[in-house]
Amino acid sequence: MDGIICGWIAKNAYNKVYSSALSTIIFGVSLLPHFLDLFQEVLRTKLNSMQEKLNRQITPGLREAFLELFLEHWHPLPQPQELDSDFQVLAVDGSGGLRRYANGAFFYVARAYGVSSTGEHFRFLDADVFLARGSGEEVRKYLTLKSEYAEIQVALEGIRRLEGEQKYLLIDGSLYGRTMHLVKEAVAEGDRDFPLRYVDAYCTLMEECRKLGVIPIGLSKDSRTRFFRNKLIETVYLTELEQLRGLVSREDLKTLHSCLITLDETPSIALSDFLRLKAKYGSILDRIDELLFEYRREWTDFHFIMQNAQYPGYTTPMELGPVQRRARRRFDDIKNSPEEYLRRRFRNAIADSENPRRLLDYGVGVLRRLLNFPTIVSFHVLLSLQDTPLRIDVPCWALGIENTMGNLTECRFLDREVDALSRVIGVLLAGYAGLRNYNVWLVAADERVRLTRQDMDQVYEGLLSRALGLTLIHSRRYRRVRYP
Repeated sequence: MDGIICGWIAKNAYNKVYSSALSTIIFGVSLLPHFLDLFQEVLRTKLNSMQEKLNRQITPGLREAFLELFLEHWHPLPQPQELDSDFQVLAVDGSGGLRRYANGAFFYVARAYGVSSTGEHFRFLDADVFLARGSGEEVRKYLTLKSEYAEIQVALEGIRRLEGEQKYLLIDGSLYGRTMHLVKEAVAEGDRDFPLRYVDAYCTLMEECRKLGVIPIGLSKDSRTRFFRNKLIETVYLTELEQLRGLVSREDLKTLHSCLITLDETPSIALSDFLRLKAKYGSILDRIDELLFEYRREWTDFHFIMQNAQYPGYTTPMELGPVQRRARRRFDDIKNSPEEYLRRRFRNAIADSENPRRLLDYGVGVLRRLLNFPTIVSFHVLLSLQDTPLRIDVPCWALGIENTMGNLTECRFLDREVDALSRVIGVLLAGYAGLRNYNVWLVAADERVRLTRQDMDQVYEGLLSRALGLTLIHSRRYRRVRYP
């Protein structure tokens, strides 16, 4: 009886709330479901702060110096007629979906799609169920690698079908970012060595592209990189240090130089060292103070370009190796002892392996291939003032540069122009169709490969449930029951 009474009270309480909300909707705009009254209060208190962050400007005292340097490294778009009329393009994109079940198991689907300018289509799909003890972030990284691996498989198949003298592979995302993935064991039980196979396949793709005369181009439409911006700040910073010679001791100049180099990794130490010198030298370090403050601000290359570009163009290309100190240490560890690196980073994979020696030998070979991976040349291009920039990556050999990840430890501007760069930009211009179509080929691939929630729930999970004859119960975060 108590249960019946409680149920009746709860039902009537719900009806009262529902009736109240319904009457508000009928007689006026309801504020309750959307929290609009609370949002308006937030706007009243935070509007100025929001506006400043959305329209962040360079520190006024530095604007002139940065604008002058920006214009030195901003170039008009080349004329696109340098392309052969019969050039061929293969565009590849991938996607993935993940579901977690109440028993702790995960189900993933990773797929990729390629479309060529001649109308050919290429597909790849992988799916599996796995157990994992790692964090949610580690599971998501595993799925990311699976999706990118699917892209590599499609690309390897498709580039062999391209013909002609000018052939291009367009990949959605950064070529450099794929190179900088931390090579360590995956969280998936039974598949912990997968990152080694991923790196192996990625190296093979770059080698096949070079052998077949295909230029791989990575396009990132949402990049958080700050390489270009940081390089400009570094240039101005070093100029300021030169002007301080004779005013600041040689030892203190070295410390000031170190402040910028270590600011990302150990900001508290770098800023403490600077404040000590600021107290010693006073106002002659005001400019250094502004530059260090500017360096720490979270504005990206895209933001910097959109603030300063007055016409469509592109930035001076930069050659990138493992430029961050942690990445350099990682590559040094691999170079010094690849087997020791594997024993630290793939402990569980080695323990689970039926033949640990074979896995170690394979892993050492993969890591050596990674050391010989070409450096990446990266630049930003703005195809229209009404649009946002694109970040473009190509392997260094595409521009006639012979360098590897194992021997470059800096980020540097290229000091020469090459015809291949104009052709790469020509391909981007040929595929550009306005704000909604940053690249017609990649947009076509994305539309066909995008994995929706409905696809996962109704297609793949439905097929899996029926094939297994099992009821699939999701974790509470995504509660749904899939019956066979």
